[in-house]
Amino acid sequence: MPLLRTLITPGVIALSVFWALPGQAESIKLDCKDPSSKGNEARAMQQLAKDVVVRPSKHVLTIKGKSGTLKFEDKPPFDDSLDSITYHFCDRKEGFILLMHHDQDMFTGKLYNEETGKITPGGEFVLFSDDRRAYLIEQQPNGLDGSEWKIYAVNGQLSWSGFNFIQRDDDRNMIDADLNTPAWTASGELTAQAQCQQKPQVKWQVKLVKKAGEWSWQPRKKCS
Repeated sequence: MPLLRTLITPGVIALSVFWALPGQAESIKLDCKDPSSKGNEARAMQQLAKDVVVRPSKHVLTIKGKSGTLKFEDKPPFDDSLDSITYHFCDRKEGFILLMHHDQDMFTGKLYNEETGKITPGGEFVLFSDDRRAYLIEQQPNGLDGSEWKIYAVNGQLSWSGFNFIQRDDDRNMIDADLNTPAWTASGELTAQAQCQQKPQVKWQVKLVKKAGEWSWQPRKKCS
């Protein structure tokens, strides 16, 4: 399957290793399911963030934080999905609030830390490691046949950037295997299930590891 309609090259930088501490809770996931499109945003805010996340008007969303009220304002044209900038409430867990952020041709998110008051990059989902020191996000650029995966430290520092698929060795513009069900191990390593595109019956577990100076998903299997 072709990888890109418009080529996007991943920026891969050194991935910090985050070690879980004994007795820490399991990983948590904050998820965006576009509640606004289903008419569920108001109910979700009422259930999860009453009096904390408020929509005072159709195109304004606010979060009441320690240092004041944060304002997220949509930008026109509101009826053009590829040119507008919009925000929607998604989820709230363990002191983190996830907003969906549609920024023109990028479908991503904003993550608000209620303890520190800091806003960091989010995504269509946010998956925290067990010790809450790192998190994985997924975002969808328009024109990409797949999604981008990124790992951030809890302070918002980017640690790794890649895709939710494995590219072919002989043609980096083609997808060899899809990646799904990402998960953190107790020792802070990211795992996923790989599935060959040409042989969907071939599935196996992979882990993001550093090999020959570069990060890659291992082990690899022949898909074509």
